[in-house]
Amino acid sequence: MEYDVDASTVLPVSVRTSTAWTFTSQAPAGHSSELLPLLLVDYDLALDLHNQPVPGKESVFTVSRYAGSSKVTSFNLWTSADDGATWTKVEARSLGGGRYAAALPATGNVSLRVAASDDRGSGIDQRIIRAYRVR
Repeated sequence: MEYDVDASTVLPVSVRTSTAWTFTSQAPAGHSSELLPLLLVDYDLALDLHNQPVPGKESVFTVSRYAGSSKVTSFNLWTSADDGATWTKVEARSLGGGRYAAALPATGNVSLRVAASDDRGSGIDQRIIRAYRVR
């Protein structure tokens, strides 16, 4: 499943987001409904009140599952300085419990891409073009 948003005409940051989820599910019995087992990423980008990186502070990413529980089996992070035309892999270290920390660039327009998967077959690939910009 994919979901794209383009807010480039009204916002200076997070101008475009693109999220693709992979998961398996079955039709519920009868007329009942079921929550989809989507992975979500929470971003704590260690930015100050002026949307600028705090020197020496790492960003923290938390991956969780919307329906049910699972264990994150992979997490990858990239940044881009050219609105996603090229991506540079960033080393992220596991903090445990689906949380990861990384130092992010403190110059220019910074776009982010995160890809993660879990032990139950769900995955997420999310891109945020111009997640933040450094003046």
